[in-house]
Amino acid sequence: MSASTLQPLGITESVAFDMIVGDLTRRSFFTGMAATTLAAAAACSTTDATDGLGNSETRTITTHYRPVEVPRSPQRVIAASYWIPFQMYAIGVRPIGVYDYSGNFDQLSPAMQEFISNVSVIGSWADLEIEAIAALQPDLIIGNAMEIDEGVFASLSRIAPTAVFSADTRADWMTILDGVADSLNQADALNGLRAEYERTVAEIAEKYLGKISEHTWASVSFGHGEGEFSLQHPDSAAGALLAAIGVEFGRAAAATGTEYSYTTYSTENFTVIDDVTLVVHPVGGRGEPLAAVEAVLAQPTFQATPAAQTGQVYGVRSLYDVNDYRAAIDALRNLEATVLAQL
Repeated sequence: MSASTLQPLGITESVAFDMIVGDLTRRSFFTGMAATTLAAAAACSTTDATDGLGNSETRTITTHYRPVEVPRSPQRVIAASYWIPFQMYAIGVRPIGVYDYSGNFDQLSPAMQEFISNVSVIGSWADLEIEAIAALQPDLIIGNAMEIDEGVFASLSRIAPTAVFSADTRADWMTILDGVADSLNQADALNGLRAEYERTVAEIAEKYLGKISEHTWASVSFGHGEGEFSLQHPDSAAGALLAAIGVEFGRAAAATGTEYSYTTYSTENFTVIDDVTLVVHPVGGRGEPLAAVEAVLAQPTFQATPAAQTGQVYGVRSLYDVNDYRAAIDALRNLEATVLAQL
């Protein structure tokens, strides 16, 4: 049995490799660029305290690294982390710059594909393009502390006010989302979606209580390399959503406290889910099979598991892309239609 770093599901293996090695290259990249590009870009971050009538044009918010003074009504926002554009979509604010999603564009939902189409690209997690960010003249940059360390934060802050948010686990996307909404001065925009999400969780948990509780569950996907599979744990975003409706996980799947909220195993070790009677796995943004997942499910060792033997294996759209209330509601409805209503 082996455990290794696993990319957030929905990110292709090539993008994931960039994410793993990125931390080794970003520091030197930003250090080298700071003396030249950032000096010229610093002027872009200047914000008047008032509008001349005594009305404040800025407000101070709490972020991961320190309090940050941000525009009261930001107009040119950079989404400098992988999931931030998705969270901005839930709030209804379109960024002017995002990561390069070309490597896994087909895995995004049609709505997200449209949302980020024709938006300027600012590089990737492994290689943020500081010149591209500065050239866009943002008045606010938003990011996640899992992807923006303190050195990068300092560099970006020379371009524009930079609000970086964090949470204890990958399951706690609500904390990040609240921070994003606060930085955009749109906290109230989430009230309706939050209430709808809570109603949806309660409805599904009650309606399908018997069907949910009669099974022991696991969330299975591809691993980091060939010949590996992964289990998502309850402290992952997908795992937390399943737990919210009362899912009981198998012994190995129920583990928590792993660095990435996933554990990867050799496909020879599918016996770790021998206590599982129902398996869910990711599919593409339109419900299409994912080749890497299909390769895992085709393994004879998986086909010998109790869930596979009884046909209790289901692909669920959106479950692995939950980072806002809208996506969570969509994932729950997909789970209901694809799995719960079929049991």
